[in-house]
Amino acid sequence: MVTLSFMGKPGVPHSYKVSQTRIFPSNEPAYNDLPPAGSPTYDAGAEIIINWEGIADIGHLVMLASAYRLRAPRAPLHLKMSYMPFARMDRPMGNELFTLQALAKVLNDFQFDTVQTLDAHSNVTSSLIHRCVDVTPLEAITNAMCMFANNSSDMVFTMLPDEGAAKRYRATIMRAMEWANGHVQGELRATILEGRKHRNPITGALESFSLAAGAKDLLTAIEKGISPSVLIVDDICSYGGTFVKAAQAVRSMGVSRVGLYVTHLEGVGINATLLSDNGVDVIYTTDSLSNLPRPLASEDLVKKDRVNLVCPAWPDHMTF
Repeated sequence: MVTLSFMGKPGVPHSYKVSQTRIFPSNEPAYNDLPPAGSPTYDAGAEIIINWEGIADIGHLVMLASAYRLRAPRAPLHLKMSYMPFARMDRPMGNELFTLQALAKVLNDFQFDTVQTLDAHSNVTSSLIHRCVDVTPLEAITNAMCMFANNSSDMVFTMLPDEGAAKRYRATIMRAMEWANGHVQGELRATILEGRKHRNPITGALESFSLAAGAKDLLTAIEKGISPSVLIVDDICSYGGTFVKAAQAVRSMGVSRVGLYVTHLEGVGINATLLSDNGVDVIYTTDSLSNLPRPLASEDLVKKDRVNLVCPAWPDHMTF
């Protein structure tokens, strides 16, 4: 979904949503007219908001941003993308296109006053896209931590499944714990578990998973007769293979319950293996992707509290 919202009066934005009132056989949509050039509607500026559904959103973005710039070339224009597509393709890989770089060129050509995204996969996004602000999902992680701790055992550990996650989230986890520890029944351990993925050097397939940090503290708790729980934190879940391996690793050590927080949950990420007895018990996420409702269409996972929306991608206070 792509929306163009004019700032207008405070608290009363005028929204222009992409309208497909007419679709030609060649799959070209007809758009409703924007206000004419010179209209005072443009004076306060506008923002384009994308709740990612697929590559067609880029086409809608190009059409709306181009039309806006043609009619009001000097008016402020902001972009908000709760999910930054191609953020995982953040470096050249063999013969594959460096797609994040290509997308960055498209966005930079429109000279947005700001580009705001949520929990991009790496800092390459903000380095390639001009005036980009990558918002840390502190509120969502804190909410997930509280929900998980209040429905788990007396002791909860947090796990960052690889070096990338450890680099991105360690400081955020510590900040979340400072607030959450006063609002949960159990104990949130300050020790953060850090995982390592071991891949086949030829195929690149994930073969095993181990703990590189925090294992001693976890085992000590288990040896004392405590059955701890573990909440895994990462940015995105596509198929869930890493998280299944991580859950199996800590379950084999004596962990009773495993939860998963991801900011971006792709539709295929909710699968039988991930939510099996050997996978995770519960998933926490945001609504950053428009495809989230589709895998929840059966609603059985929601009714069983297996998948929980912990925070909107853009809470009210996260606006320009």
